[in-house]
Amino acid sequence: MGGHLPWPLWKTLNRLKAGVARTKANMVKWKFNGEDDSCDCGERQTDEHLLSCTMSTAQCTREDLILTNTNAIEVAAYWSQHNI
Repeated sequence: MGGHLPWPLWKTLNRLKAGVARTKANMVKWKFNGEDDSCDCGERQTDEHLLSCTMSTAQCTREDLILTNTNAIEVAAYWSQHNI
């Protein structure tokens, strides 16, 4: 699902689905970043956090991601713009 979406959006959506988004927490874990895993909102930026971050224009659930519904696409679009 989501194959009709532009590549950057599709990629971000699938990273969110798989739990391997380029979050700050993952970048630290994978040793691609320093020690800072904080989101700009102040919370720890994890895969789960991206779904409910108050900085995003929308929030979604894991089920939304599976269904690839409007909420999931909006969340992925927001984070895609931030290279997540």
